[in-house]
Amino acid sequence: MPKTFIDLFAGIGGFHWALQKLGYECLLAVEKDKAARDVYQANFPGCSQRMEGDIRTITRKKPADENTIRTASEIRAHLKDKFGIERGGVGMICGG
Repeated sequence: MPKTFIDLFAGIGGFHWALQKLGYECLLAVEKDKAARDVYQANFPGCSQRMEGDIRTITRKKPADENTIRTASEIRAHLKDKFGIERGGVGMICGG
């Protein structure tokens, strides 16, 4: 299993900090709160290009429309297209 993770509802990066100390690489972080996201990006500048502000940009075709949920295969395709994350390339998904 790859030592990689996706950090959902990331806050200021507590899980990221701990997992990084264990040798894991963050592939994507998601945090809606702008202040927390700013702190996260300051703490982990290498993850700045792989940061989403709203989980709905991943799970929905149109983030504002609750009726446009993506299927699992659509989410995989979106993650691959936008972030280069391949199927099987994520070792862990964590959330705070």
